[in-house]
Amino acid sequence: MKFIKGVLQSVFIQVLSTVFITILGIGTSSAINTGNFFNYLSGISIQIWILIFIFSIVIVFIAKLISINRENSVYYPIMNVITDEREVGRISHDGVTWRVMYPRIGGYGDEKITLSYVTVDYDPLCPKCHTELIEKKAVIGRFRWKCPNCRFSKIKLKNRHMVALEAKKVARMKIEKQLKKST
Repeated sequence: MKFIKGVLQSVFIQVLSTVFITILGIGTSSAINTGNFFNYLSGISIQIWILIFIFSIVIVFIAKLISINRENSVYYPIMNVITDEREVGRISHDGVTWRVMYPRIGGYGDEKITLSYVTVDYDPLCPKCHTELIEKKAVIGRFRWKCPNCRFSKIKLKNRHMVALEAKKVARMKIEKQLKKST
């Protein structure tokens, strides 16, 4: 509901500004050509004003859809360079669970942790049953994360890759705090 209210307010303001700029342009053109600001404006029928208003609404909605889709499809990794990783923990971020991963370096023993190697798996887990969530595109540039096991569902503005980048930063911050406490 908040999203719809925000979009409608934004659209209303943009449509009013578009209509205002149209009136200002027609009036200025009228003032330059005839010397009277309202000469051309009074000659425009109500049907033309309705068409200008509808056209403004369509243009604003198209611009909104384009901007939402650009924001949501920013980052899709092609491949993960380090293939031999192990799970070193899990964190909760943005309403789901993420696996914190660390590469196996120098065998399978415990090594000193280097923060630059800490990553987060791009597949979010259900917070209820820890099953990998399925991501599908939803309405107007949104993404639906759904659990195939327990029917948990969440609608997100960002895709899983973008949220995983945020979760990686949170994981690194938590590990850094733990490392500082242990030393």
